[in-house]
Amino acid sequence: MQPADFVNRYLPMCADLRRAAVVLLGNADDADDAVQEVMARLWQRRADLERMENARGYAFTTLRNHCLNRLKARREEVPIDAAAERGSPDDLAAQLERRSERRLVEQIIGTLPSKAARAMRLYHFAQLDLPEIAALTGQSEESLRRLLSRSRLKVIETYRKLNPPQR
Repeated sequence: MQPADFVNRYLPMCADLRRAAVVLLGNADDADDAVQEVMARLWQRRADLERMENARGYAFTTLRNHCLNRLKARREEVPIDAAAERGSPDDLAAQLERRSERRLVEQIIGTLPSKAARAMRLYHFAQLDLPEIAALTGQSEESLRRLLSRSRLKVIETYRKLNPPQR
């Protein structure tokens, strides 16, 4: 693909890509960075882009995946050493227990169907709102509410099977 073809085909999408990135990331500066990085990635793949029938769809999918990766990178876990410095041994034990429970819940979520698992991760771990998840997944907010509700029930049921209450 010639540079002029790339400019004519992809640069007009920048404003739409930016709007989508702002919705996904919630920050205009991060959105600008994301769009710039996606455009650079598209430029690097320009030889393959000639065969793309839906350039707009490919650009938005690339942006969505890039934004999801950024959201995942934002999540910071407290290192065990830092937790130990801040609290008593009881606090550390409680934190380790919570971390263990979170890993178990993440494993249970991993057994859900892909749409349900993705929605659960975006809502509960990435802490995105339903409109943002709807924009990412292409599902309606109502169907996402139902999906999340059913998924939560399934996670709770499985968790209780694996971790029965102690008396």
